[in-house]
Amino acid sequence: MPPKETTLFKMLVEDMGSRFLKQFAERTGIIYKEAESRSFQDDAVHEAFKAYHCGHTRFALHQSMFLRLAQECGMKTEIRKCPENGFPIAIASAGRFFFTDHYATSPDEVSLLDPSLMRQQNAAINFELVQNSLFKPSFDDKKLRKVEQESIYANLIHGCRGVGSDFLLSGFLRIAFPSVKSSVNSDDAQLDLIFVENHNLNDVLAKVLEKESAGALSVPSVSVAVPKIKKRSQNED
Repeated sequence: MPPKETTLFKMLVEDMGSRFLKQFAERTGIIYKEAESRSFQDDAVHEAFKAYHCGHTRFALHQSMFLRLAQECGMKTEIRKCPENGFPIAIASAGRFFFTDHYATSPDEVSLLDPSLMRQQNAAINFELVQNSLFKPSFDDKKLRKVEQESIYANLIHGCRGVGSDFLLSGFLRIAFPSVKSSVNSDDAQLDLIFVENHNLNDVLAKVLEKESAGALSVPSVSVAVPKIKKRSQNED
């Protein structure tokens, strides 16, 4: 099924580069195998701790990759300290979007945002761009098109229905946009989060590649003719 090309989806395609998206996917697969190798396949790790060690290793490697790759692609990066405990949160920005990187057990798992106050606050930023609805909320296209740089919060989500070596077959990569369900004052209610849109990263990549290919074809080619050297006749000597 082709992706639903919402205004937000089209804005992602406009602002993202294929190098980041493609290598994010490729490097994620490598990291999953490495985390599995350092935990489940390592006899030095006790059986009771293998799953924990795998998760912590995957987290450290993936967050580091996320920052390094973004920097290589010319994106703005920073580390923000979580206000509750000073935990470092990696952030990368591209155009009108800023991203954080998360592991999830399923493509639509929104509970991964609940433990972090900073993620909740960022989701509240997106709420300002959502139009009121009695049914499933959606972004207001007019508001989206008026946003400034780094104004829309997105989650780069990765996960796998299996072990690390299964990532190519069973892994998933998503770009999701969280929001609070309604305007709230209670701290507890802030935990009530939803994804307004949730896109397959590979669908975005395919459209970005189309955009870049069309841009390359539209650039006029300059033909540099090699000048012919005229032979001099004897009379010209």
